[in-house]
Amino acid sequence: MTVVLAVATVAVVTWGPLGSAPGQGVPAAPNRGAVEAEVEAFEVLWASAEGIEPERPLYRLRLRILESRPAPGYDLDPLASWVGRQVDVYSVEPLDLSLFGGRVTAEVTLRGDERSRRFWLFSVRVVNPGPLMEAGS
Repeated sequence: MTVVLAVATVAVVTWGPLGSAPGQGVPAAPNRGAVEAEVEAFEVLWASAEGIEPERPLYRLRLRILESRPAPGYDLDPLASWVGRQVDVYSVEPLDLSLFGGRVTAEVTLRGDERSRRFWLFSVRVVNPGPLMEAGS
C-alpha cells in the first residue's frame, strides 16, 4: 500500500484593520500624554520635507521629557517610557520661537503605525520661559 501526502501552500493576505491596504502596519491605539518638558530645539519646515500632505508649515520641537502621565480621559501615555530622554514632536498649529529653551506643559499623542509614526503636540503652555521670551519682556 502506498500513501501519498499532499502539501498545500496557502498564501494569506492580511488587510489590517478596517480597510487598510496590504503592507500597512497596525495603527496606534487611542493615546494622549500630559507632559512637562524642556524645549531643546525648535524648527519650522515644510510638511513635504517629512512626507506629510497637504503642503503647509510644520513645527518640530525637540523635547526632553521631564514628566509624563496619561492625559485626562486616556489610559495610554505614549511618552511614559521617554522620561529623561529627547523626542521630536510636531504641530501644524503655529508655535512661537520663544518656546525655545523654556519649560512647557503640553499634551502629546502618537499617530501612525509601527512603520511610520510621529508624536503630535497639543495645548502647549509655558511653565518657565526660554531666553528669547525673557529678552522680549
